[in-house]
Amino acid sequence: MNTALPGWTGPAVVLALALLLAPEPTAAQGVRTPPALERTTADPLANDVVDELFFGGRPSEAFQRLELRIERDSADVEARWRAARAALNLGILEDREEAEEQWFVVAGDHGEAAASLRPDDSEVLYWAAASLGREALQHGPRTSTRLVQQVWDLTHRVLELDPDHPGAHNILGKLNQEVMSLSGFERFLGRLLFSIDPLKEATWEAALDHHARAVEADPSTILFRRDYGETLAALDRHDEARAMWQAALALPSVYPVDDRFKDDIRRMLAELP
Repeated sequence: MNTALPGWTGPAVVLALALLLAPEPTAAQGVRTPPALERTTADPLANDVVDELFFGGRPSEAFQRLELRIERDSADVEARWRAARAALNLGILEDREEAEEQWFVVAGDHGEAAASLRPDDSEVLYWAAASLGREALQHGPRTSTRLVQQVWDLTHRVLELDPDHPGAHNILGKLNQEVMSLSGFERFLGRLLFSIDPLKEATWEAALDHHARAVEADPSTILFRRDYGETLAALDRHDEARAMWQAALALPSVYPVDDRFKDDIRRMLAELP
């Protein structure tokens, strides 16, 4: 899917709002590089088993096992947030538009359920924010802007619980970048039509600050460097963007979507002046 923001004007700003999180944010897709996984149980549905499948490049199988757990216990919050994570990755990896949309809606449903079950867990809230940000793409402007505001609130709540949480800083960096990439008229019209905090509070300085904090807290996640480089490139800081992206390409792939992100980076590097 092409995630570049075109130059909308006039009333079409509502579509721009629906795409605020279009470049893979929140989502995500990795908060911290996981430690080496060690099998501690023979239960085929246990957390360590599904994590091993997920990080082993088999997110679909991980998701199927998590679904079995959720069917058994709909309040299984550990299964819910992991299902959101798996569905989010599967949506990014999906080449068919309809299937991609379905995965993101599923991810949002699981993420929102997990957040309602454990509202004071920063990791749970992060995956809810990343999933709901992607789900925002699948709805009309009114629902999309509601979800974008929800993402904004969730990520700020994550930072209240964990001020250095890299995933939350990454999402806020991308949100600030996308809002500031709109034209001044689009932002003005959007504030008239939709009273949401991202449109009122976004700045380029905040975008850079959040991205820098994400990379500082977790320099080994490819997504964070990819997004930081994109913001630097948008500000014509091409040498810094190039260095950030080259560092990302040198990192080992950990998450199922990392090779896709590396493809994005190679494309963006080729387009730099």
